[in-house]
Amino acid sequence: MTVVNKTYIGRSKYLLSSEEIYAYIIEDLLTPADLQSLTTAFFHQFNNQDLIWDKTLITVNGRTHGMGKQRTMGEQRYVKIYDASQHNEYYYQDKNSIYSWAHGIARESLAPIFYKVIAQVERLGPMAEEPGQWIPIRSHINVHEYEHVLEYHIDMDMILFNVEIEDSRQYSVTVYLDELTLGGEFWADTDCGFVYKPRINTALMIPGNKFSHGVNANMDEHKRPRKAFTMRFAHVDTLYLPGHPDRCLYQPASMDQITA
Repeated sequence: MTVVNKTYIGRSKYLLSSEEIYAYIIEDLLTPADLQSLTTAFFHQFNNQDLIWDKTLITVNGRTHGMGKQRTMGEQRYVKIYDASQHNEYYYQDKNSIYSWAHGIARESLAPIFYKVIAQVERLGPMAEEPGQWIPIRSHINVHEYEHVLEYHIDMDMILFNVEIEDSRQYSVTVYLDELTLGGEFWADTDCGFVYKPRINTALMIPGNKFSHGVNANMDEHKRPRKAFTMRFAHVDTLYLPGHPDRCLYQPASMDQITA
């Protein structure tokens, strides 16, 4: 049975807010069959070397510009598999439409097991207290190779929100598909220095915009990679949702310099 444990992880050392920060450790998230299905889908998706060209079209002063991005970042350790904010219909959404629209896009674009896990996680912890208000914004799969670290950072992009990023309401949830003998631990740069050693079939839910965090070096004695699936959710109240691209506040003049 799935169990959610609320855990105090400290206060941010650098952000101005002094609020207490809590993480949620989720035990036994998936059934054995679903864990196997997720692991299989993970390998299939991660080994796909194709480029993804997103379908975002931006029209500025009567000119239409197409935008493209590559599937991976860095040395093939991070693969974005879903990003609602990069969809060409995203900025047509408002508070009333975004939830059902985002779920529709995720359901259509992801392997069924990935979407099943997103829908399951949304019903756990603090998100379960506000059904229909937490939007699945993006998700990615990542592999931390032997001796690899994930440098400290905070989550998400400020342009997505109608408030300062540290004031936005968001959660990042990482599902762990294996466990290492040494290293590959999540660490939080808070005043009490929280560290979490991942175990297979657990998940860690954090408000990743509230504090710097990262993953220490994978020093597994067998030199195995650490594999994980991450989902990011944002609360509808702090998302910037103009309802139409023409109402966007951010329309840089530099877009006029881009040639089709």
